[in-house]
Amino acid sequence: MNKYLFLLLLTTKGLFAQEPVKPVISEDYLSLIRSDSLNKSIAIKTDSIKTGRLKQTYWYRQPVSGLRFKNKQLTIEPVTTEYIEFGGVFSSAFAFSSPNNSPATQSMYAQGRNNTFQGKTEFRGPETGETFSFGPAITELEYDGSHNAYDPNGRLVPAGSGNGLSAQAFDNGILRNGLLQNQALSFRLSQGLGYTKKWNLQLKAGTGREGMIMRANSNSSENVSANFDAAVWKFNFIGAYSAYRTRFSNDNRGGFLNRVYQNSLLTPVSFNNSYGDEQGDGVQRTYSGRSDNPFYLLHNNGHYSRNFQQTGNLSARFKTGRFTLGAGTTLEGLALNSDESLKSGSAFYETGFHLKREKDDRRFTLDGFAELVIKYNNPKYKSTAKLAYTRADLQTEIDYKPLVRNYQYKRKVDEFVGLYETNYDGQNIDGALNLGNKTYRSSTFTNGAYFLPKVDGFIRFENLFNNRRLPLKIAATYNRFYTEVSPSTSYSWYESTSLRPESSFLFLPFKEASGFYQVKPVKNFEFTSRIELFDSHLFQFTASFFTRKSKDEVLPTVERGEIVLKNLAEIRSDGGEVEFTHRTPWSNRFRLSQTLSFYKWTNKVTKVANGYNYAPVAGFSTVNKALVEGKPLGVLVGTTYLRDTKGNLVIDNEGFPIANTSTSEIGNPIPDFTLKLSQNLNLKQWDLNLDWEYKKGGDVWNGTKAFLDYYGRSKSSAEERTISNYVFEGLTADGNVNTKPVSFYDLARPLEQSKFLRYGAGGVASDYIEKADALRLRNVSVTYTLPIKKLAQRVLFTAYAKNIIIWTAYQGVDPDQLMYDQANGQGLDFFNLPSTKNFGVNVSLQF
Repeated sequence: MNKYLFLLLLTTKGLFAQEPVKPVISEDYLSLIRSDSLNKSIAIKTDSIKTGRLKQTYWYRQPVSGLRFKNKQLTIEPVTTEYIEFGGVFSSAFAFSSPNNSPATQSMYAQGRNNTFQGKTEFRGPETGETFSFGPAITELEYDGSHNAYDPNGRLVPAGSGNGLSAQAFDNGILRNGLLQNQALSFRLSQGLGYTKKWNLQLKAGTGREGMIMRANSNSSENVSANFDAAVWKFNFIGAYSAYRTRFSNDNRGGFLNRVYQNSLLTPVSFNNSYGDEQGDGVQRTYSGRSDNPFYLLHNNGHYSRNFQQTGNLSARFKTGRFTLGAGTTLEGLALNSDESLKSGSAFYETGFHLKREKDDRRFTLDGFAELVIKYNNPKYKSTAKLAYTRADLQTEIDYKPLVRNYQYKRKVDEFVGLYETNYDGQNIDGALNLGNKTYRSSTFTNGAYFLPKVDGFIRFENLFNNRRLPLKIAATYNRFYTEVSPSTSYSWYESTSLRPESSFLFLPFKEASGFYQVKPVKNFEFTSRIELFDSHLFQFTASFFTRKSKDEVLPTVERGEIVLKNLAEIRSDGGEVEFTHRTPWSNRFRLSQTLSFYKWTNKVTKVANGYNYAPVAGFSTVNKALVEGKPLGVLVGTTYLRDTKGNLVIDNEGFPIANTSTSEIGNPIPDFTLKLSQNLNLKQWDLNLDWEYKKGGDVWNGTKAFLDYYGRSKSSAEERTISNYVFEGLTADGNVNTKPVSFYDLARPLEQSKFLRYGAGGVASDYIEKADALRLRNVSVTYTLPIKKLAQRVLFTAYAKNIIIWTAYQGVDPDQLMYDQANGQGLDFFNLPSTKNFGVNVSLQF
């Protein structure tokens, strides 16, 4: 009875006439309340209560030991029971994955090409070095039973001239289902007094093992961490350490796994890679000397990739009255070692290529701050003045062996921040205005910047339309800041922009940026705004918008065979997000919420340094993402067909469109907008969650299809090679309407004159631009919570499925996949690895 009298004290408006008091509820605080202390409370005599203002507020079930009323302020003193708590969580997960969409390939036609003298196709086996699959139909071949180093069944010959054993179409897929297992265990031990912790210790450890969807490829991981914090008098100390180790059997930094996947897809159906990857004399067994058997690349290659990351930090804070002083230090280290060699006998590397990469990142940070809370006679106002300083020492060293290429980068950064915050908390309106300035100086920017202002604030109306449950908040921020490229950022991927797609097998990145010392920081001017309107029980609406101008944008380029960083552009970015959440009225048994969000952004290159317009920023030399003035950063650039001033195709004397020798814009990888829907249903101890995403627009260059067409391995090349008497719409060079019919694959003419080969290995790039529209079910999960009173607090069972549905018209793999797994590779598909659908079960025991 007495403890509910305390609830009356907090909720009765007449007791505190100046303004209502809102209870403060903290999940961390609730977890510390012990059941035996909830039975203790005190009786409050009504004749001792006077009108005043609460100095502090507490959750209504927190027991109190006494009340003090002085100078019209009521101080509530809670019971300070000393306790020790012990708890932890053990979790175990099991999941398997399978590849999503793969490019459509043909299984009808064998290795070979046409014989122009006979006017028909002929099989050309691996001993001929043939790379194309424009040979006869696989149903027109049979084995001859002879001894053959490439096939135990013998050599393929025309049906009727062998031993009668029909040829078989082989599936040379290199992908499989993956398997993941991991476990994690954490312990927490703490001592407290009342709801204040004296000290807290937390230990965590976990392991993971995963077989990847690429055959002969796996990874493992281990992690440990420890966190400790303690309150001693007016000091608070925090310390933490974590270590994380991963091991991969193959690193895809240089696109090695894409190389494996490419060879798998290009292998003719008449050749079986799985018969063996080596011949008896140790020579690679492959369908052509200009290709690789994917198993030969993967087996016994000596590859490894080991990453070991450690982080340690220690901080202390002293607080007395309205003044707080704090300092801390952090030390981070990351070691990445990998072997990315190619075995002897690999295509284009007969003697092999030995490449080991060792990278060591170190970061030391020292920071400190002083903060003063300023109070006024009017308790509705409060201000805080803060000064902060940060010193960061960054070092990176990269070694390529045995090439003896060594790169060392260092940077020391000093930042001072001054901040003044003012808050107003009224009965129906509150707000804040924050004014700050930062100074920035580094060893690679010796001039420094001393005026980098930041202004932000908000205003909130609690009783919009006289409805206490419908508050409105409006916030805005203006910020000017400098950014510099991190010394640990690798630009080795940029080497691919010096290669044509057909030379992609030569891509082995072993160069880094020459340095950061001649590069100015990027100047950023940013404005953001946000509106929030919500009913605390039924819905929430938010809308946010941003605009940013960046000057002296840093991009890589190649000069004298080396990668150089330069300030090349000015860029403006704009975007916004609108989000609406609806909830059903609160119920103990049933709860449904849905969140719908709409996101859109774009950018525009407003200025390009002289001589660098159309400079590539990712991709290859003939088709890439480029820096083009007046266009979005990373617009797709490549070859197109020649057209006249009216846009008509220009047709050559043989009846085919003429390719333009120069490159131009062919697509924009930035999507028009992204729509997301998240649905959550809670029914007693069950929780169901679904996450949908629809991405509209955005272009992708399907270079995978271009190469499959060229080599005769795509499904479309099988369907189109029989097309004849086709007339391309357009005008001839003399301006007449084209009327000349063509055959896409004329058996009486050289293969190089066919539609598939006449434009080169990559074809005409604009032919392979596709829309990336996609609707996907990102996540489905079901969780059941089982409370256990004796042995544990609760057990959580979760079953989930991720990326299980993707509806897209794109003909390659998932359009969200990145070329060579590079962060800036979106919009370029060159034998990109498929995304995966994942199914798993997690069990978590909380004790």
